[in-house]
Amino acid sequence: MIRLLLIRALPLFFRPAAIIAEAILLHGSDVLVIVLPVASLALSISSVPVHVDFYRSSAGDKEHANRGRDYASAVTAVLLIGLFSIVVLLLALPFASGALVVAAIAVTFGVEKIADEVSRALEFQKNFLSWFWVQVIRSIWLLLPIVVARVSSMDYEVAFVCFSMLAFLGFWVLFYFVTGLSLGMGLRGYTLVRDKLPFLLGNALPGIYRQLPRVLVSSMFPQYAHSFLAVAQVCQGAGLLYNVRFQIPFRKVIAHRTRLFQARMRPLMAKYVLIIFATALTYLFAGFVAPHVEPVVLAILLVPLLLADAVFFSILSATVGYVAWSSQTEVAVLTFAICLLVIVGSLGILAAAFVSTQLSVVQIPAVAIIIGVSCLAIINARHFPKACPNK
Repeated sequence: MIRLLLIRALPLFFRPAAIIAEAILLHGSDVLVIVLPVASLALSISSVPVHVDFYRSSAGDKEHANRGRDYASAVTAVLLIGLFSIVVLLLALPFASGALVVAAIAVTFGVEKIADEVSRALEFQKNFLSWFWVQVIRSIWLLLPIVVARVSSMDYEVAFVCFSMLAFLGFWVLFYFVTGLSLGMGLRGYTLVRDKLPFLLGNALPGIYRQLPRVLVSSMFPQYAHSFLAVAQVCQGAGLLYNVRFQIPFRKVIAHRTRLFQARMRPLMAKYVLIIFATALTYLFAGFVAPHVEPVVLAILLVPLLLADAVFFSILSATVGYVAWSSQTEVAVLTFAICLLVIVGSLGILAAAFVSTQLSVVQIPAVAIIIGVSCLAIINARHFPKACPNK
C-alpha cells in the first residue's frame, strides 16, 4: 500500500512545479492557469464511459476483440468531437487570450484524454510502475515550453502549442503499446458514444465542481491564480489517498458488485463529507473578514480547505462512477440533470444577488463544496438507499 501511494503521489509535484516555473521564469504569462483548468474541464465532460463493456469482458470472451475495437473507435470519436467543440466554442466566444491559447487548450485536452485512457488501462492491468511513468510524462512536458521560451527567443504560446502536439502524438502511440488497440474512426465507435452519451451529464458534475472555481479564480483574482492552482494541484494528493485506499484496489469489485461496495462504504464516506462540509462553512464565514494577503500567505491559508476539496472531489467522482456502473440510463440522466439545475440555480442566485462578484478567493472553493454536497445528497437519495443490497 505504501509503495502504491508513493507511486501515485510523486507525479503530483511536477504539474505544480510547472505552474510555479511559469510564474517565476515567465513573469506575466498566464497560459497554464488558463489552459489547464479549461482543458481539464473538457476532459471531465468528455469522459463518456465507453470503456465499461471492454473492461467488463475478459480476453477469453468471444466478443472481447470486437469490444476492444469499438472502445478504440469510441475514444477516437470522443477526441474528434471534443477537439472540434473546443475550437468552435472558444473561437465563437469573446475569448481574450487569442487563437494560440485556444489551440493550446484543444491539443492539451487531446493529450489529457489519451493519457487518461492509457492510465485506466494500466490500472486495470495493475501495472502501477508504468502508470507512474505515464503520469510523470503527462506533467513533465509542461515544463519544456517554459524552458525553451526562457532560454531562446521563441514565443511562449507558440512553444506551448508545438510541445503539446508532440505530447499528443507520443500518447497516441503509447495507447497502442499499452492496450494493443489502434485508435481510428469507425461507425460502431460513434454508436457507442451515442449510447453512453446520457452519462455526459454525470461526468460534467465533478468536472464543473473542480475546474469552475479554478477558472473563476484565474479570471477574478489573476494575482492569486498561480499560487491557487499550484496549491490545488498539490492538495489533490489527499484525493489520491482516498483513491489508493478505497478505489484502485477494488476496481473489479466495483465493476461487478457496485451497489454492494457502495453500501459498505457509505457510513465512512458520510463521516468524511460531514467534516468537509464543516470545513467549507468555516472558510465561507471567515472569508467575509479575511484581508488581502500576499500570494504565499494565501497559499498556506488555503491548504486545509483545498485538502477537503480534493477528498470531496474523489468521493463525488466515485459516486458518479457507481451510477454509471449500476443504474438505468433514464434514471441516471434525470439525476444528473437535477444536479446540474442545482448548480446553475445556485450560481444564478449568487449572481443575481451580486454575491459572486464579492466572494473572496477562499470563499469560491468553499461555496463549490457546499453546492457539491447538495448534489451528492441528491445522487445518494435517488440511487443508493441505506439498505445494503445483495449485489
